[in-house]
Amino acid sequence: MRFPYNPTKAAQATAYLASLYGEKEIALFKAVKLIYLANRMALIEIGRPITGDKLVNMELGGVPSQTYDALKIEDEDDSLRSPWSVYIEPVPGKPFKFRPKADSPDLLDLSEYELAVLKKAHGKIAYMQKQALVDYMHALEEYKQPSPGGTLPIDLADILRNASKSQEQIEEIETQAEEAYFLAALCRTA
Repeated sequence: MRFPYNPTKAAQATAYLASLYGEKEIALFKAVKLIYLANRMALIEIGRPITGDKLVNMELGGVPSQTYDALKIEDEDDSLRSPWSVYIEPVPGKPFKFRPKADSPDLLDLSEYELAVLKKAHGKIAYMQKQALVDYMHALEEYKQPSPGGTLPIDLADILRNASKSQEQIEEIETQAEEAYFLAALCRTA
């Protein structure tokens, strides 16, 4: 099961999550865990994730892989690509930390529901220490330990099954996901 990835929503979600912290910045590790959890919550609640990210298991828990790849710039000379650079920027002198851009546009691609889910995810895990968060992520039913340094794809149907969705519900979500993915591909080629 796959959904079309929306990097604008992912960038806006990262900016929104960073804005929820008092210091108005967010670490890469925390950002990807929060977006993973919010995507998972939305998938269970409404049958579609917020960003459409491909979810994978890594050693420290589940990760939205496309968001992770976009954010893992390693030094201050690297820059974020668009649309990321429109909404967030690296924090100078703090590797792997991001803050909302002061002049970024409104987060119009995110619905009220999606903002509420992001806030709910933030309330659940934002202030956990790293090891507690890793333990929390490892306790999720879909987590499987990959080989050291590796990744394992997460089947979204497993998340839905573990949330007691019926096979009929899962098949309906899968059909909707494929239709959305196909339409997004058509739009990219048009």
